[in-house]
Parts: sequence; structure tokens; C-alpha cells
Amino acid sequence: MEGRSRADGGTSGIVRVRPGPGTDPGTAVPIKVSGPAVGGGGFEGGGVPARAGCRRRRMSTPKPSARRPEHHVVLEADGLWGWQKWPPPTPRLHVASYCSRGKMIVWLEREGVRCVEPFRGVPIAPATMERIAYNLAREREAIEKYWVADMLEWDWLRVEHTGLCWALNVYPDTDSERAVPLSTQDGNVVRFDGIRHAALHDQPPAVIVTTTDGEFEQRLLKDLVWRNSR
Repeated sequence: MEGRSRADGGTSGIVRVRPGPGTDPGTAVPIKVSGPAVGGGGFEGGGVPARAGCRRRRMSTPKPSARRPEHHVVLEADGLWGWQKWPPPTPRLHVASYCSRGKMIVWLEREGVRCVEPFRGVPIAPATMERIAYNLAREREAIEKYWVADMLEWDWLRVEHTGLCWALNVYPDTDSERAVPLSTQDGNVVRFDGIRHAALHDQPPAVIVTTTDGEFEQRLLKDLVWRNSR
């Protein structure tokens, strides 16, 4: 992130999305964006107003309540789009406009089904929606991978035994909570072996289970959390 200093001590918030080494130049790369230290900024709750004549104290380990907002920028369409990483955003896959401080939102899921729906609260220009839909067609897989990684960090993915079978609990303890059974083509899962959180050798996060025939099976989290519309 690059930014120019302002008189109030913050930054101008200039952000550039660039691909990582060895990737397709058209692939979006998430960049953490922190709100300015003083004044507004970011999506929500950016910064804390400064009091005149008050000396600032340097804190080596800030309290969670004093943590500055962080964001992931994953899409570019008439500006930068992403989501608020801290504090956790609305438990529903979406991208929000960084320029509008999160007021313009496009939902990317509806009850576990992939979709592209603009938030009705703040209108989005039709030309902008067309660009978003066009870029999503190429970058949705990467966006879902980044959202799943954040879901694991927010504890929004849990595997639980319901008494009958193992199930993936999506968005637990929220209004969007739902359960996805971990069934297989050969039958039910007999044992849950764990969740692969970090990408290992470029492998995306997955649930690892043991099937009825004793074989290990890896199921991608993004394919469990979302499904295509019929």
C-alpha cells in the first residue's frame, strides 16, 4: 500500500492490486489495507479522533478493541472492492467498494448458492455491475479461496457430529448459520480427520475425512460452503 501523508496524520489510502510472482497478470492478489490512524477511513470505524493538546502513547501490544480496521482488496471494477477483515464483516460472501467506505456492496452468495446481487441500500451503476460480473467470472475461485481462509480465522467453519453424521457448520453462532452434511458418494463419513487450513503446495483449504471403505478423502471447503444455482 502506498499513501501520501496528510495534515491530520493519516494517509491518502492509495492502494494498488498487483499479481504475485509466477501468477497470471489478470489474477487478483489480496492486499491488507489498514485505516488511517487519525480521522475516518477504510470501510467502517476507521481511526480514532485526536484530542488537541493530548500526547499520544506508543503501545507495543494494542488491545483488540483498539485494533485498526483491516481489509482485503480482491477485485477491481471502477475502483477497488473487497471486504473488512477486522472486525469481521457480515457473515455472507460479498465485495464492498473501498472508495464508498463499504456502503456499496455486492452479495456473492445467498443461503449457500453462488450469486451476484447488488445491495439495495446504495445503488450501483449498471456499467459498474457489468464490470464486476465480468471480473467475477475470471476471479471468483480466487475470491472464494481468500474468503474461506478468513472464515477459518474468524471461526466461521466448524466440523461437528450431529449424532447421525459429520457435518460442516457454516457461519456458526450467527443468523446465517447452516449445516452441510459431509456425505460421500459411497456413503457417510465414518471419521473426521481434520481441516487443512493453510495452503500446502498450492493446495486450497479442505476437509479431510475417512470414508466407509477406509479411504482418505479431501473435500474442498469452497465446494462445501457454496454450490451453483440450478
